[in-house]
Amino acid sequence: MKKLILAVFLIGVLACGCIGTQVPVVEVKAKIVLEGDKPVIQQMNVTPTTVNVLNAPKASSMVDFPSVDAVAIVNGRYISYWDAKPYTGEGTYNLLIGFKKGTEPKEGDVVRVVVKVVNEEGESRTTKIKDIIWREL
Repeated sequence: MKKLILAVFLIGVLACGCIGTQVPVVEVKAKIVLEGDKPVIQQMNVTPTTVNVLNAPKASSMVDFPSVDAVAIVNGRYISYWDAKPYTGEGTYNLLIGFKKGTEPKEGDVVRVVVKVVNEEGESRTTKIKDIIWREL
């Protein structure tokens, strides 16, 4: 019984250490419109921010096609997790790009955010790219 209580106590202490920890992410809002039958990313807002480590992406999204996909490339390397949402037509799509532990962008890094709309076959229908210089949050 003492071992069980000690184990629960230790798990609680370890969890408390994570609860307040913030990690960097990139919030992306992509406004997609149709020009004829072709989707076009009309507007793309990219915001570096932080979220609680418990709410941060821990893997790439697994979404069927068609989809809206986003990835961040830091200093010319693909190191972010992908985020994706099902493509349902015109509208604003909110995506959250997370980074693997130890690969987070640092002050002054160039972060290229790429958003794509892909069709049922996984082929890109439209792409928009935005570069930002990372700043400490």
